[in-house]
Amino acid sequence: MTSPTIKKIGALIVAAMILASLGTVTYSLVSPTVEQTKPNADWRHNMYLFCHEAFDPKVCIQAGQAFEAGKGGEKDIERAIKMFNRACSFGNELGCTLEEAAIDNNAKTGG
Repeated sequence: MTSPTIKKIGALIVAAMILASLGTVTYSLVSPTVEQTKPNADWRHNMYLFCHEAFDPKVCIQAGQAFEAGKGGEKDIERAIKMFNRACSFGNELGCTLEEAAIDNNAKTGG
């Protein structure tokens, strides 16, 4: 039987390997981050996948902000809301706040 901690570490390592070709990956067991000067669609998609694999609300917030701002492609508010919701589901208050704001802004703009 594999412990949840080992599964999480494995997922983080796999996700870091996926992202390594897309930018400079700064990795620690506490907070993996990705720095890229010119985000592209692959980078943004991999951030989305990384959010789901890493179980790290900070990564989910970064992905949500990329989708919300249109970094690396067109704006995708629905996907941004999903990323913020995922961060919120991990108990991250900023994720909850950003999700609520994105929902409100989307309703106001008729999105």
